[in-house]
Amino acid sequence: MLGMNPAMSDRLFPPNHESRLLTTFKYVDDVLTQAVERLEAASSSPFSEYVADAGPSERKAVTEYVDRVRAVMREFLEKHQIVIPQPSMSALWAVSTACVYSGVSIEELRGRYMKAYGAISPAAEAELERMVADVTGELNKMNAYLQELTGGGSTASPPAIPRDKAE
Repeated sequence: MLGMNPAMSDRLFPPNHESRLLTTFKYVDDVLTQAVERLEAASSSPFSEYVADAGPSERKAVTEYVDRVRAVMREFLEKHQIVIPQPSMSALWAVSTACVYSGVSIEELRGRYMKAYGAISPAAEAELERMVADVTGELNKMNAYLQELTGGGSTASPPAIPRDKAE
């Protein structure tokens, strides 16, 4: 077996299979994490599309099942000496990025952009401008807070209000 790494000879899975296993386990974990979050969001978000039909005991049980699935995946990886990469991305950075994307989406609700969907009354346009200013103001406050937490260097800012004066 010329060229084979001696450490690889005692490994059951080659690197490409290890990578596939890790990718799939991460995907399963992400999907299950979102599912558990939906149980919480259904009761806390006015925009949730999910009915809040799980009580505290059901949420706890689902969380325990998810924990057991994670344990089985982790045990499999440990048994086969497949290293789980350490987290490398800041959660605060991810929240700040979501804040920026949210700011862009809200900005596109200004009257001048909404006119692309059809005529809009001056009163409706003024109401949209107020809403955009209010939501963007809150997003800016949240992002300023995030920048304080990270020292200001690692998070991006959502668009300032107003973003531009072009008509």
